[in-house]
Amino acid sequence: MNTIRVFSVLLPLLLTACAWDPGGFKTQEKWLAQKKEEQINNKRKAAETKAIREANEDKIEAQFKASHPEAPIGDMDISKFNNVQGKFGTALNNLGFVTRYPNKQTSDNVYLKVGSNDLTLRRFQIALEEYAKECRRVSAYNNTDYTNLCISKLTKALNDFSAVLKNRRIPNKTKAVALDEATFGNFIDFEHAAKLAIMHTKLCQQQGSQGYVGMLSVAAPCIGRGDVYSIVAAEKMGLL
Repeated sequence: MNTIRVFSVLLPLLLTACAWDPGGFKTQEKWLAQKKEEQINNKRKAAETKAIREANEDKIEAQFKASHPEAPIGDMDISKFNNVQGKFGTALNNLGFVTRYPNKQTSDNVYLKVGSNDLTLRRFQIALEEYAKECRRVSAYNNTDYTNLCISKLTKALNDFSAVLKNRRIPNKTKAVALDEATFGNFIDFEHAAKLAIMHTKLCQQQGSQGYVGMLSVAAPCIGRGDVYSIVAAEKMGLL
């Protein structure tokens, strides 16, 4: 008897729930349309908020740059260095480090303009420390002091890199991508970066400065604007 009573209650509910109700479908469609419109409005508002925030950030950045123009840092005194060290010091001075805080210089606010990117003095120092560490390893391995040879090689690399940075015929994006491609952990191969930038520019000129040219692991645009793709992705898209 209890079972019959339960079914007698559940059966009408089940039939009501499963009954075809055109009015119910219309209500549901209206609700879905309303929710869709709300989502569209929310996305539009989010996009507008983002655009306003980015515009404000750009305005603040522009105001900061206007009030804090880039200024070159003072040259290193190389008068007390020997010939090899003096040439290295000259190479460092010629790189063109700048800062927006000339009176409060730190290794984080002094930087080198590499295209559209900034290579901070701190990051540069870390790269030099890695170079010096490798030089000591090679010297110890061969039981020979390669200090002067290492400094001379690094001096040439920095001079080559400096020439690339000052070359206006090489797009800024090419310079930045070349530096990324020549960065291996803490180590930066400045000579390799210079050669990659020159290679990319020459190959681009051979194809009318149009399209893409591969470097090491990525392909960069010849015109200096546009996205950078991995070599594999660029080949799949027919860019190479």
